[in-house]
Amino acid sequence: MNHQTIDWAALVFVRGPEGKVVLVLDPEKPTPHFWKFPGGRKEHGETPEKTAVRELEEETGIKVLETDISLISEISKKDHTLFVYQVVIENFNSLAKRGIEGEHTAIFFEKELANMVDFFPPHRKILEQVGMLTS
Repeated sequence: MNHQTIDWAALVFVRGPEGKVVLVLDPEKPTPHFWKFPGGRKEHGETPEKTAVRELEEETGIKVLETDISLISEISKKDHTLFVYQVVIENFNSLAKRGIEGEHTAIFFEKELANMVDFFPPHRKILEQVGMLTS
């Protein structure tokens, strides 16, 4: 795949200790507001992995290396490809209360995601498709 000629977005499913996960909510987006995985679209010259690592840090303050993330799904959309990564972190010490563009961050139990009414439906569907949604 020639990453220079296609558009993509990258998401990161952040798993921490005790079955907890990190989600973000962007109050600047149109309503309804949903909790979702950190992520976003590529910037010029980035690989999908670089996009994932950058977006994770910008939205949550969590710094990881490209080698720390693993691809769990690649979804082709009409106008872009969505790369979904996961990362396992040891603690939430570096989690910022807000991202650099004002995103709210919060920690949830992974088992809560199946029943959260304000968890972004497309992200719920991704977890269902890869068999990672627990109830």
